[in-house]
Amino acid sequence: MEQPIHGRIGRFIAQLRREKGLTQKALAAQLHLTDKAVSKWERGLACPDITLLSVLAGLLDVSVEELLAGERIRASSEEQPVSQRQTPSEEDAFADTKASFGSAAKSRRWPALAVTGLTLSAVIGAAVCLICDLAVNGRLTWSPIPLLSIGFCWLVLAPGLLVKHRGLWIALLAATVWIFPFLVALNSFLSVNILPVAMPMAVLGVICLWACAGVIWLCRKSPLRAAGWICLLAVPMQLAANSWLTHLLKEPPEPGWTLASSLVLAGTAVLFFLWSRK
Repeated sequence: MEQPIHGRIGRFIAQLRREKGLTQKALAAQLHLTDKAVSKWERGLACPDITLLSVLAGLLDVSVEELLAGERIRASSEEQPVSQRQTPSEEDAFADTKASFGSAAKSRRWPALAVTGLTLSAVIGAAVCLICDLAVNGRLTWSPIPLLSIGFCWLVLAPGLLVKHRGLWIALLAATVWIFPFLVALNSFLSVNILPVAMPMAVLGVICLWACAGVIWLCRKSPLRAAGWICLLAVPMQLAANSWLTHLLKEPPEPGWTLASSLVLAGTAVLFFLWSRK
């Protein structure tokens, strides 16, 4: 069975690098790259950028054609006419590599397209709110509240969309940074002071989100187990939120509802853990 083009090129680069007595770091330094990039090539996760092919081939003492073919071209081919030297397999290698570069370019474009779509949606939503508010009331009344919410969502989601492999952590960091200024700004447009309740709940919510993200990362190989731990984590978080709200609002606690919801979360967690063992 024919090996994928990424794998053939990667194994060939690793073979040539070892023959030259170079480490991944040493080869990467000559190409002004990080050793992670070379590691990705050799593991077949990516292909060298097309602008690097000539330099890389020169460092490894092979031709660009051999590099793309993932093997040394037999010496006998040098005796053939130039028009006949390219074999069908080499043509396939060029075609596959061209497709790989196209896929890589698309992969780099989608975050920008996603942010563009998010921005256009935010602008359209904000414009609709402003137009409706001005048309009905003749001045700004309720529209600043959705405008602030739209802006907050954009500030949280846009950075995460731009970062391919760390998007979740960047979005969480953005939410942690912007949630408190957002609540202060929102409070200024409301007739009731929400900060005594909103700020502690925001702190608890941020802690809960970071804890859930940590569980997902630790259990990334078992999504069902991660879901189970998140359900268990929700039990103390819920108890803390209910206790704090009861204290702030000076209302009597509702132990029946709290107990029932905790039992549901714990039971769901057990089901996830059992399911993950199958």
